[in-house]
Amino acid sequence: MNNYYYFYYFYYNYYYFYNNNNYYYYYYKYKFYYFYYNYYYFYNYYNNFH
Repeated sequence: MNNYYYFYYFYYNYYYFYNNNNYYYYYYKYKFYYFYYNYYYFYNYYNNFH
């Protein structure tokens, strides 16, 4: 995995996290978990390699 992968999923989950509607309601916790998880991967990658 590289930073692009994590950045892509961070962005993807960010989008769904902030654009919830009734259709995604049941995935809210799932999406939030991955948003948080990928945020830390991206953050740690950035701090370690930049």
